[in-house]
Amino acid sequence: MEEQKKKGNGGLIAALLVIIVLLIAVIVLIVLKPDLFSIKNNSTTNNNGNTSTEVIDNGTTNTEVIDNGKVEKEEIKGIDLSKSLNTTDYTYSSLNDKDEAAKYYTLKLNENKKSATITVTAEGGKVICESIKSTCGDKGYDITVSGFDKKIKSTYVGGIGQSVGSTIFYFLMEDGTVEYVKLLNQKTDSNGANYYENGTLEKPQVVSGVSGVVKLYGANSNAPQSTGSYTTLAAKKDGSFYDLGKIIK
Repeated sequence: MEEQKKKGNGGLIAALLVIIVLLIAVIVLIVLKPDLFSIKNNSTTNNNGNTSTEVIDNGTTNTEVIDNGKVEKEEIKGIDLSKSLNTTDYTYSSLNDKDEAAKYYTLKLNENKKSATITVTAEGGKVICESIKSTCGDKGYDITVSGFDKKIKSTYVGGIGQSVGSTIFYFLMEDGTVEYVKLLNQKTDSNGANYYENGTLEKPQVVSGVSGVVKLYGANSNAPQSTGSYTTLAAKKDGSFYDLGKIIK
């Protein structure tokens, strides 16, 4: 009887030891891999733990900015063509993010984000030469645009008016402002006829009064009783926009 009691106590002690070992294993897992026991949500967190972003089905992006324990949601809406910030009687249509002039010129952001390269195709070079009434070769070429004080977020080949010669190269900066350069400057002679001169690429110009921009688009711009023209729109995160063609002269 005494021997059976000892065997029973031994089995109980063994069971308790197994339970203790399992509890220790669970505690170690909780300490080393807490994410295994957390509830996942639909947002993702970047490496520094400060920002999480989720994309909603309708294309709206909500960004949660965490600052000292406070969470703020920043909503970025699509552009609303009825919410121009600097025109009243104009209507806009045919929105796109690639201008027709892109087949003549391309614009690529360089790795340092403080310069960009304009590639003029052979066809684009011909347009330039015809515009300034000069004799040129039939090959394309590259132009480097530098002189930026801030970093560039993205680039866009846009324009104002109806002529390929009026193409403008836009640079959306990381702080939400917009800068630009022109390959050609349009002039008017004493008889009222338009002509072009070579533009200045050494120092990009800032688009005055424009801030908080998140994306650049091309669109048709139509005034009352007008045939319309092509322009570039600078959209803000609330869906409103600037018509850059009415600012840059």
